[in-house]
Order: sequence, then C-alpha cells, then structure tokens
Amino acid sequence: MIYLNCIETTMHKWPLAYAKCNGRSLKAIPLRDHLKLTASLSTCLLAERFRQLRRILNRDLIKLRDVVDLEELVYMISLLHDLGKASIQYYEVFAKQVKSSQSLVELRFHGHEHIISCLIETLTLLEREDEVFMAVCDLLAKVISRHHSAMEERHPLRFTPRPDFMKIVNGMCNNIVTNFIEKELLGVCNEKNYKLCTRILKSLIRHIENKHLCEQTTWFECKRGIQSFSLSVLTSSFNDQSLRGVYKLVSALTGILIISDNLAADYEGRASDEGSSRLYVAHWKRELSDYLKKCLRD
Repeated sequence: MIYLNCIETTMHKWPLAYAKCNGRSLKAIPLRDHLKLTASLSTCLLAERFRQLRRILNRDLIKLRDVVDLEELVYMISLLHDLGKASIQYYEVFAKQVKSSQSLVELRFHGHEHIISCLIETLTLLEREDEVFMAVCDLLAKVISRHHSAMEERHPLRFTPRPDFMKIVNGMCNNIVTNFIEKELLGVCNEKNYKLCTRILKSLIRHIENKHLCEQTTWFECKRGIQSFSLSVLTSSFNDQSLRGVYKLVSALTGILIISDNLAADYEGRASDEGSSRLYVAHWKRELSDYLKKCLRD
C-alpha cells in the first residue's frame, strides 16, 4: 500500500524533475519549480558575465545580436532544458520499478536532454519561413543537449539512443505535456514579454499536438544539427572565425546552464547525478556566494 501511494502521488504531481521513493516516503521536485528556479538563477547569477557573450555576438554573430535579447536567450535555454523529463514514459518505468522493488527507487531520466533537444531541432524543419527563428531553435538544441555532456555517453557526439528512445519521444506527445507548457511555461514568457520564447513554445506545442509528427521524431533526423556548429544564417561571414564564434557561444551558454542547473538542484536538497559535481557545486557556491544569496532572496 505504501508503494501504491508513492506511485499515485508521483502521478498526481507529474511532471517531476526528481523523485525518490524509499517505501516509507517520497521526495519529489515538481518540474515547473526546477525549470523556473534554474531560469531565474541563470539570468541573475551570471548577468555581469554576459559581456563576453556580447563580444562574440558583436564580432561574429551580428544577425543574432540584432534580433535576440541575450537575457531572454539565457532564460529560454534554462526554462526548456529539462522539458524532456515530462515524457510519461519515464513515469511508467519508475512505477514498474517501485512495484517490483523493496528498496529505494530513484526516478531516472536517461537521455532527457536529447529528447527535448531533438523536438526543438525538428522545429527548424517545420518552420522554414524564418531563418533566424530556425537558427535560434538550432542554438537552443545544441546547448540543451550538452548540459549533461560530462557524463559518460551523454555528449551528443557520443550519444547512442537506447531502444526506448522512440517510446520516450512518444511519451511527450500528449495533453499532459502540452497543458504543462501552456499553463506553466507560456505564462512566464508572456509576463516577461519574451516574444521569441512565446513563439518557440507555441511552435513546440503545435508539433507535440501533431501526434504523427511527434511520434516520428527520431535522433537520426535531428542529430546533424545538434552535433554540428554551422549556424551560417547568423554569422557575418561563413568562415573559420565565424564558426569559432558559434562554438564559443554554445560553450559559454552551456556553461551557464550547467552551473545554474547544479546550483538549483543543490538548493532543492537533492544530490547531483555525478559525484564529482558536488565539488564544483561547492566551488560555485563560494565563487558566487554574494550573487547567490541575492538571487535566492529575490
């Protein structure tokens, strides 16, 4: 009965960013809370360090600079980074494990960063009327897919989908996910007047609502954009320097996301997926202590 309550409670709170059931109690972090906290931290903690990003935009990616607000771009990446965890397939696997186990069971989301990155990258194939919109989606997919790249086999260049990859994608193609995006994420973008964020979320909803297209999304069709660094539509010229600018921008944005994501998880009171990350979290908490106090207070 205790395990049944754990399963029912998890479903009632779904989607989640984290859950652990030990047979007596359930620790769960709602996905909406984690996404909003990570997005707030990413723009608040590192705002003064955006100067380097602006230099990259001013030198090599002028078209992107002219159409995208840097704060909105960083916020949008963080708001979407774990959306792949909303797939109902993760819950179904967790529920089976809880029923069959007499010990602690932790909700796992292997490959979630590539699920949502793949769906976002696919938008570039569906919304061809606006090259800048396509390029921004491509950029989001590149960054989000790399935020767990330190883990073995998780970098997009080394990632090999498990047989359940398509099942997880299919688990995104339902009303639970679209309602979550509309209720929890769209409102945030609207409140901040982030028009590009709103547009991308609405496009994502349309893609998910088209179950045939959503369920046919494969790693094969989106991995080329995620793995490569060609964003020529945004560069001032298609040359090695411009491509280095794209590489630097993706690396910098990924770093911001990794720091904010891990600090959010630490604030939520859950251990990192990677033991060594705890050392980095301790360092970032010292390095950013004054900013962190202010951001969490605000």
